[in-house]
Amino acid sequence: MAVAVFGVLLLTLASATAASEEHGVNAGYDHGFYIRSADGDNLLKIWFFAQIYYEYDLNERARDNNTFGLRRARLLLFRHAFSPKWKYMIMPEMTS
Repeated sequence: MAVAVFGVLLLTLASATAASEEHGVNAGYDHGFYIRSADGDNLLKIWFFAQIYYEYDLNERARDNNTFGLRRARLLLFRHAFSPKWKYMIMPEMTS
C-alpha cells in the first residue's frame, strides 16, 4: 500500500516538474493543499483526517496517567492528470 502511494507521489512530482519547466506550477490551499499546473491539466490535492483522543486517569494510589492517542488517520490524495477528465482518488485508512 505504501509503495503504491509513493509511486503516485513520484508520478505527480514528475508531471509537476515537467509542467513547471514548460508552463509553471501553482501551489496553495483551497479546502486542502494543492499543486496545480498553470494550464490546469494536472492537479494534486492532499487532505489528512485524524481522530485524536486525550485520556486522563486520576488514580489516588498511583501516578496520574495522561495519554494522547491517534485512533485512526486517513490520507486522501485526489488527482487529475493530463486533463480534468482523468480523475482518481487514493484514500488509505491507517488504524491502530
